[in-house]
Amino acid sequence: QNASLLQIVDSALFVLCLDHDQPSDVSAIARSMLHGSYSLRDGVQAGSMVNRWYDKLQIIVCANSAAGINFEHTKVDGHTVLRFVSDVFADTIMRFAAKITTGVDSKFKEDRPQVLARHESLRSLHSSQPDIWPRRLEWDLRVVPRLRQRIHHAEVRLSDLVSQHDTRALEFEGFGKLEIVRLDVSPDAFVQLALATSLHELYGEVVSVYEPVQTKAFLHGRTEAARNMTPETAKFVKTWSSEMGDEAKEAALLEAVQSIVSTVKDAARGHGVDRHLFALLRTWERGAKPGAPKPALFADRAWARLNHTVLSTSNCGNPALRLFGFGPVVADGFGVGYLIKDRRLSFCASSKHRQTSRFLRTLEGTLVRMRDVLRAGQARRAKRKREEPEAAYGYFHEPHEFTGHDLESADPALHASGGALRGGSAATNPRVAAVKETSNGLGPRRDSDVPPMRPGLRIGRPDDHDAATGGGRRN
Repeated sequence: QNASLLQIVDSALFVLCLDHDQPSDVSAIARSMLHGSYSLRDGVQAGSMVNRWYDKLQIIVCANSAAGINFEHTKVDGHTVLRFVSDVFADTIMRFAAKITTGVDSKFKEDRPQVLARHESLRSLHSSQPDIWPRRLEWDLRVVPRLRQRIHHAEVRLSDLVSQHDTRALEFEGFGKLEIVRLDVSPDAFVQLALATSLHELYGEVVSVYEPVQTKAFLHGRTEAARNMTPETAKFVKTWSSEMGDEAKEAALLEAVQSIVSTVKDAARGHGVDRHLFALLRTWERGAKPGAPKPALFADRAWARLNHTVLSTSNCGNPALRLFGFGPVVADGFGVGYLIKDRRLSFCASSKHRQTSRFLRTLEGTLVRMRDVLRAGQARRAKRKREEPEAAYGYFHEPHEFTGHDLESADPALHASGGALRGGSAATNPRVAAVKETSNGLGPRRDSDVPPMRPGLRIGRPDDHDAATGGGRRN
């Protein structure tokens, strides 16, 4: 009997976990979806952690309607699960829309509600008709000696794992993708730098960083690793924590952004290093004799440090999700899932009690300061552009005097265009002819076309000319 019940669970596409818990805040929701709650009653574990089957994709619904998905990563990637969640979300919206408005696809309109009949519970498990009525699976715990004790020991070990982890969430409302794009940087690279910088501010460490990148363009492609702690990123996190000025910090930030963008693009093209080297290592292990020394590459300290991923990250942005997260991959690490939405950023961070809340508070401040530094840089460049020498428009800053005939009588068209010039006519003065060619009297198009200025020529200062032309500037 136990074997047949286990087969029912093991052959299911997914499991539905209906929890009695009512998580009260966003961090509690994150913990419920990641590993369930921990709650002892009379020495017995009564938390939702025992209402899970981690080998399967799990749809979790709490008593207060908070819902989420938990899945085991070796069998499926986040992109696949995200598609499933998106379809469920879209279907829910369309069915609701069909009830309140017309013009919705008829497939979302139900002729009648689906009602479960009590007699369906009597159908055989092997019937050709689907048995959709919920039914308790009664396990026989007497057939194996000490089975209850073994289940209890398994629960205690699970409780240990859950209690070792601290999971927190941050819903950052300060800005989102739209604001970051206006700063002319990649939103994902911006967030990656903020994460690495926040950890460096707390611990003063430059650590290995991991971000998965899809390789779906390849047959059977899954992911490649983007190792975003590039030399430029390391330089930036150190610069950011130093006493250097904002201009130096902005320059380092922009260099680091470009390095991360290039790293991610290389990974998406299959030009990363992790998957290739991992395959080589596994190939060697299959053919190596017991006790054989590892190849020098895999025995090197750099290889060990690369694979000790202190900051494991993943971007899974989608309007259907509120949070996305996972556990740390090393004992002294952080696991950080994040969503980049138009006007906000969401983070779910976990660690084995490495001050997760403090890390997120530091991250919140880092995001704001990085935004402010980029804004200030944009403002400086805009100011410099406004203050560029007006020679670019054909102006001359120093006056040059000359005497001659009034251009108004010699060339009325040039005077009408707003030119504040005096002396000679277009026919007799090559300098005047060159100025006239520009159509507005602001100066020659090409310096090579203009002969040296004659002594005595006076051209007004830029402010004088603006006053004469009403402030208009035309190339």
